[in-house]
Amino acid sequence: MKRNTKVHERHGAKGRRPALFLNILISVLLLALALSTVVGYKNAHAQEANEWSQFHKDKANQGYLDVELPANAAGVKKTDPILIRDGSQPVVSGNRAFVYAGQDGGTGSIVCFGLPGLNKIWETPIAAPQNWSWSSPAVSGGVVCIGSGSKIHALDATSGKKLWEKDLTTIKAGALVCNSSPTIDGDYLYISDYNNGCYYCLDLTKNGKRVWTFNLDSNSMAPSTAAVDGERVFVGQSAAFGFTPNGKVFCLDKKTGKPVSSWGTSGFFSTVNKNDVTGSVCVSDGFVYLNDFPFGASPESHLYCVNEDTGKEEWKAKVLPTSGTPAVGEGVVVTSGNEWGVGNSTSAFTAGAKNKGGGNLLWKKDGVGGWNMSSAIASGKVAVGIDDSSNPGVTVLETASGKEVWKSNEGKCSPVPTQYGLLSVNSTGGLTIFATEGAPQRDFFFAEGCTHSGYQEYLCIGNFENQQKKINITYMLGDGTTQEQEITVPAESRATVNVNESIGSEKDVAACISGTGDFVAERAMYVNTGDISGGEQVMGASDPGTSFMFAEGCTRQGYTTWLALQNPGDDEANVLLTYFFNEGEPLAENFAVASHSRKTININSRVGEEKDVSVSVTSNKPVVSERVMYFNVEVPIQVSGVHNASGLNTPANAWYFAEGTTRSWSREWLCLLNPNGVGASATVEYVTAEGGGPMSRTYNLKANSRTTINVNLEAGNEKDVSMSVDCNKPVICERPMYFNYPTGIPGEAWSGGHNTIGAKYAAHAWEFAEGTTRTGFKTYLTISNPNNRDALLEITYLIAKDGAFNKKIENMRVPANTRATLKVNDVVGENADVSVKISSGIPIIAERPIYFNNAGFTGGGTSLGFPLN
Repeated sequence: MKRNTKVHERHGAKGRRPALFLNILISVLLLALALSTVVGYKNAHAQEANEWSQFHKDKANQGYLDVELPANAAGVKKTDPILIRDGSQPVVSGNRAFVYAGQDGGTGSIVCFGLPGLNKIWETPIAAPQNWSWSSPAVSGGVVCIGSGSKIHALDATSGKKLWEKDLTTIKAGALVCNSSPTIDGDYLYISDYNNGCYYCLDLTKNGKRVWTFNLDSNSMAPSTAAVDGERVFVGQSAAFGFTPNGKVFCLDKKTGKPVSSWGTSGFFSTVNKNDVTGSVCVSDGFVYLNDFPFGASPESHLYCVNEDTGKEEWKAKVLPTSGTPAVGEGVVVTSGNEWGVGNSTSAFTAGAKNKGGGNLLWKKDGVGGWNMSSAIASGKVAVGIDDSSNPGVTVLETASGKEVWKSNEGKCSPVPTQYGLLSVNSTGGLTIFATEGAPQRDFFFAEGCTHSGYQEYLCIGNFENQQKKINITYMLGDGTTQEQEITVPAESRATVNVNESIGSEKDVAACISGTGDFVAERAMYVNTGDISGGEQVMGASDPGTSFMFAEGCTRQGYTTWLALQNPGDDEANVLLTYFFNEGEPLAENFAVASHSRKTININSRVGEEKDVSVSVTSNKPVVSERVMYFNVEVPIQVSGVHNASGLNTPANAWYFAEGTTRSWSREWLCLLNPNGVGASATVEYVTAEGGGPMSRTYNLKANSRTTINVNLEAGNEKDVSMSVDCNKPVICERPMYFNYPTGIPGEAWSGGHNTIGAKYAAHAWEFAEGTTRTGFKTYLTISNPNNRDALLEITYLIAKDGAFNKKIENMRVPANTRATLKVNDVVGENADVSVKISSGIPIIAERPIYFNNAGFTGGGTSLGFPLN
């Protein structure tokens, strides 16, 4: 078969077998592409930021955040008392915290504090709370929403200015929000009406216009914060005071508000003895977790795990009663409660299916927790408030054992982890932060690296602090030896390390770059083998892991696929690679990777030629992995080069891509990998430079398969396009691009390709170490604003030119629902090296493509920025 035919098949035309991602548990690979296209308009919000932006972290109420908690309680700061209610959580967006304060029959307000100093930025009066409501705000797209009394308020997160308010009594007389916090999912807000026993879906783009109402059983109250996952909304029910308990959780269709009849018992799950559900549910990894709260003497209370798809009980465990919400993360579910005459306690259980070990008690810690307490999980630690009038406070425990790490009498209520420290409402009604002391450690790992003939490798470091920084580089070689290098990066500048000169030629090398504070590191590598000329840039991986997944891989004519494994630890790693094919049985083999070393595996030689192959990597020790692909093919334009991807260990429901173009010189694809045993639905929104709102298309994804979308066909030709992906099941997304970049000189084009895994969330700031405007280099910044509001950017350029350093700051506005492209050469001038930091008042996504033809290397690469919240 001719080369151009094979490559054409590779991207969705006749016959090519797409590379499938499957985990080790799946023994049969299915080949299919099921596609249905729906065109519509939907404004997107970038909601999945790695921050605590609404009640219990996110729209699924998971209560887990991937940040480090303070090592101790030494850095305590607190505000004056401002009437924050017990049970209320602060929420965080960027470097700001927002809290709900007030008293019944008195005043109500939203207060904004700066982090980590807790300096008050603004306070805006709103309707006073009623019935001792302990609601929490929600922040999305630069807007703060809260339900208080009978009203929903929307405020500008920057200034506190009121944008609009919705009086729920215009929907139902006597409407009242009590305890329920708003849940924001895209353009929609979900909130309960406590008095009328119902839940509302409101349209944020139409000032809170009602979309639907769901009425609970008669004589019931609606106390819960809705949890949203995929196309479903989960809400709790409690009997009104004086009536027989009637505890249920309903599963509603997100679009219509109607119960999903196939879920549970005709759309609901009932608790033991119908004990009331006074708290909220948490949805995580295919399961719904909830507590019941039985009223009466010596009641029996439970933590439940319910199958998210079917509504069937997976397991339950006896715990103390609570109106709090479970937290789920790192394979553990944690719940806190209290009982008269017994006291308070917090318990941890294994999460997930019963037949896979779910529901086993890991530990129980007495003396911590409370009636309205929701614990939080963060990076191997559990933070729990202590609701004890004589001895209130906060404690941090080890997730695995429940062992106390530290305890403080400051704070009290449901704690909130942030990158700035741990927040908690204290016993005086003020806000407390246990701030992280000292500059945080940052590590950047690179599994791939090569100084062989025809290869040139650089490490790039950008220092965004106003003081010089010591950076340590550890090179890990294939023979198990290491080399150390220390460099000093001047204040607000960048440095470039020539790896070939530092360690010598003819070596395969991994690297770890370590330092403290605000810096970022990338690897740039260029290759010319004679047949292939290209290069790539990659952001360092910040966390080694024990499992990685690679969806793409090809050993057909014109493609060579490699796997690079890095072991940064002190012990040898035993790594299992499992290769999956479209036909036949999977193959598996073990490799030992010595401590502080790297290993390179030629996938073509392991599985044979003319195959599409996916690779699963599992290790008994934390490792880092990258997949590298070399190509010299037609797509149908003739291209040659190299691109790579860092291994991904966690699928997600949301993905974002800033870069993309469908111009005549480029071919772009979107690869969606569904590793689930059931089909999934993915909505892709294509955001163009022209603005006017995204173009939305929905695709059906077959179970255990990969779907490849031709973006040129879907988005239309001659467009610069960003993408956001919203899927009802966790999936993996990558975006490969191949190009003949036109230089502006007639007949001259630079051939190559690049690939990136998407961003799992938008962020308030993105950092890039690499960037150059030297002769033969064209550097760009691509920015996607998937919000309904304009993004105001501050772009900081750290410029190194002719041995001198300079800083330049420019401002830029990116309109709502728009993709923007900025040519760095035009901003900083020619013949400069540059690091960049992009800051925004609302979350955005940023990438940095580079095209080049220099010193015998021709191609291009792209890097997703290092996200900061």
